[in-house]
Amino acid sequence: MDSLVLHGLKQKLGSENKKEVYSLIKEKTRVSGVQENQIVSVFRFRLNNANEDSTKVAPVLIRISDMNIARAVYKEKSALVKSGMFLSESLTRKKRELLNAARDRYKKFNAGLDKGQVLAKVPGQSALRRIKTMADCI
Repeated sequence: MDSLVLHGLKQKLGSENKKEVYSLIKEKTRVSGVQENQIVSVFRFRLNNANEDSTKVAPVLIRISDMNIARAVYKEKSALVKSGMFLSESLTRKKRELLNAARDRYKKFNAGLDKGQVLAKVPGQSALRRIKTMADCI
């Protein structure tokens, strides 16, 4: 199962997030073969300071049962930008720390994720380097 985080989806009173996310994927992306039952769960995060600024929108965690569908939706993330939304992969704390360390070490645009793995483009090498531990970023 793969998880994605959707940022910018405004919450409507009385709306069902699962149906809203399903229709968003069908309408805004070119991913075919998505069924509503493949979206296992949709959970809206709570904002820490929700009372201070009511214009902030809490991100939504989307769990999709088919990893290939989740990857296809993630690849279509640029289609959501025009709507004021964006997708990111749901990362564990360790993966997020590795990604940030790789971006610090190899520059922001030379490090990224692919299929949940942190990869970096090392100067002078044509192949991407897989970053597994913090020692790989030194």
